[in-house]
Amino acid sequence: MKLLVSLLFLLTFNKLFSQIFINEIFPAPNSNQSEWIELINPSETNVLLNGLIITNRNSSIKVNDNIVIPPNSMFLIMKDTIGFSNSLSCNYIKCLLPTLHNDWESLTIRNLDSTLIDSIFYTSKLIKRGFSIERYDWSEAGFPENLYITYDSSGNTICRENSKVIKDFELIQTTKFDTGRISFKIVNNGRYNVKNLAVKVTINYRKEHNIFEKLFFSDTFSLLPKKDTIIIVIPIIKFFAEEEAELIKTIHLYYSFDSLNKKVSKDFETNLYIPKPFTNVLLNEFLFDSHTGCGEFIELLNFSFDTINLNDWLIVNSSGKKIELDGEKGSFYLPPSNYFVIIWDSAFYNCYEELKSRPNFFVSNSNFSLRNTGDQIILYNKIGMVHDSLTFYPEWHKGKLTSYKQKSLEKLIPTQKSYLSENWFTCVDPKGATPGELNSVSFDKNEKIQISIEPDPFSPNSPNKSQAKITYILPFIQARITVKIFDLSGFEIVTLLNNQISPSSGEFFWDGKTKNGNIVQPGGYIIFFQAIDAISGETSTKKTVITVGW
Repeated sequence: MKLLVSLLFLLTFNKLFSQIFINEIFPAPNSNQSEWIELINPSETNVLLNGLIITNRNSSIKVNDNIVIPPNSMFLIMKDTIGFSNSLSCNYIKCLLPTLHNDWESLTIRNLDSTLIDSIFYTSKLIKRGFSIERYDWSEAGFPENLYITYDSSGNTICRENSKVIKDFELIQTTKFDTGRISFKIVNNGRYNVKNLAVKVTINYRKEHNIFEKLFFSDTFSLLPKKDTIIIVIPIIKFFAEEEAELIKTIHLYYSFDSLNKKVSKDFETNLYIPKPFTNVLLNEFLFDSHTGCGEFIELLNFSFDTINLNDWLIVNSSGKKIELDGEKGSFYLPPSNYFVIIWDSAFYNCYEELKSRPNFFVSNSNFSLRNTGDQIILYNKIGMVHDSLTFYPEWHKGKLTSYKQKSLEKLIPTQKSYLSENWFTCVDPKGATPGELNSVSFDKNEKIQISIEPDPFSPNSPNKSQAKITYILPFIQARITVKIFDLSGFEIVTLLNNQISPSSGEFFWDGKTKNGNIVQPGGYIIFFQAIDAISGETSTKKTVITVGW
């Protein structure tokens, strides 16, 4: 019978000292408090300790009491209960603890035969008067990197779960945006290994006005050890090219794993809404030489069918100065057919006060600027791809004005590549610029020049309709006129007249040939007509479509 009782006692109270850990200490009490040490038994069985030896950096004390710590519970060793009598919801003993120093301390707990139970080491960086030091992960060594000052507002979590504690099973997913690619990192941040981890990545994108979903990555890992990492890299530039994608909408990361006999699953969606570089969202207007007391700006236009996410996009000039559309400071979503105006000096509103309440105007209050002698504008998207760019010069202004100060450069055809100087023209609006509005040289503007075409369509291969006669009436007595033909994509076909003196009316002809003498393909083409008043320097433009038949 005595042997049976002893066996039962050993089975109930196992001396598994590796199961007991120092969980929290209180080394810097207020005047009405005492120091204490909290132990934790995270196992599923009772643990018996037949006495303890507690040692600091220069002294030791012996505790002769038998200590029983129930499963998944805490146990306190205290100098006194003063200041904590109302918080003692777990078992405790009172004894004369060795001093817990506030500069640094090496604290060990052993059983009476000197077998090490646990130890921790802390420095003065972890000392805060009236606050405890907690342990993040009891299964890792008690070094400073595994310790922290409690986050609990009461200054401790005595007899309670620590304010920040590692989970048994936890995967941490982070997303990194790099030049032309996106990386997903999955880290096993839990206490235990993860089993049967299944990972899948899909990409939603637009192509030819249809939405597609592509499975980019799928794999299963039988084991992901603690602190191990899986990295999945998506080369966005390559994806655009291979799939002929017009817009990447979202990327979904899905994973599942086994945890405590049940399946845990997570689903993360990254909203990108990034268009293919040099498409859909482009530079449309900019002002680089403003009056004193006014401000410059850059305007973007979204001519896609989707709302574009501009969060974390960048504007950079040739000096490396930049403007960041910081997603943490605001929400930068640009709806279809809308403008987005980027301003770097609030003095801009001194000249455009009526625009103060307009949406999609962003003042960066940065040291960004555009040089009057010419500069570079580079637009980077969220993942560091160059989305649009140009290098401009003052000569991009067209006409014979004596000064182009406070006059912006505008695109004739917004969808055309921004680096083509022939597609940029001096703003002809009386305000000098049209930020957030239709460009003054746009095809949709009301124009004063009258143009008629006969015949329309015409056919270069027809003996009777081989060329078109284009008749015009100007709002000026005399002007210098320039006439260019573009295809519908914005590519210049031919210059018919270049800064030619003209009276208030006249005519000219087009035989349907390019500047190289080749006959164009049948279809629609754009006539761009610009007239500059010889007296006042006022500019007027006209755009219309001419049709070439078979």
